[in-house]
Amino acid sequence: MIPFKSRSILAVPTPLQLLVRETMFDEGPVGTMDLATAIKTNRTWFDLKAVAGAEIEGPLLEAEREGFARRSGDSLELLRGGRVALVLAAMNMGISSEQAVQCLGPREFEDLVSRLLQAHSFKVMTRVRVRNRSGWAEFDVVGWRKPRAVFPDCKRWPRRAVYGAPCRSQRERVQAWGLTALRKMGAEGRAAKAFPVVTTVIPGVERVVEGCLLVGFDKLNSAISKVTDGFFDQDSLRFEL
Repeated sequence: MIPFKSRSILAVPTPLQLLVRETMFDEGPVGTMDLATAIKTNRTWFDLKAVAGAEIEGPLLEAEREGFARRSGDSLELLRGGRVALVLAAMNMGISSEQAVQCLGPREFEDLVSRLLQAHSFKVMTRVRVRNRSGWAEFDVVGWRKPRAVFPDCKRWPRRAVYGAPCRSQRERVQAWGLTALRKMGAEGRAAKAFPVVTTVIPGVERVVEGCLLVGFDKLNSAISKVTDGFFDQDSLRFEL
């Protein structure tokens, strides 16, 4: 799995945490809450007895097995990556990717894109800061699967947005700092085909704009498959490693 850094937590919830757990919902008992509602309300603490048999129980236990949740007695707290795990479960249950992604914050959206790349056997790093003669730059996500590299810039845009400038900027960023980022993550081989990507929550988008692949998250899975199959090779940047 992606090596998320888990924040430390108290072994026993504080009184304030208990108060939040008891009062943050008006929808009814936790056991009656479906997975989509739990994601939308940003819940991070769950009473395992209360959710027994509910739709959310399975995804919560799976998040714990994957290291994205921690148990304390009968309580389960989601760690970093936990809400992303619930979103993936919700999408597998039929919730639209657009609806699910809207529930995530910017960093969580980046983690979700990272999880998808890893599912395609990419080595992944997030929030990659690099420096060379061109100065400093940071990439949201860098994925490497020899001989191809993808550099998604994750944008939670509204439906109407101007595509040209962000796509052009991402291609220029990859052109100037992409090789440095690949060397930082230990990319192996003689050469790399690098793909600047802007991924957004806007559905139904998949096209090349200003030399950059613009793709909605609902099409990102198929777009990554096309990248690995060489479909977009003519639009890639070439680096000598």
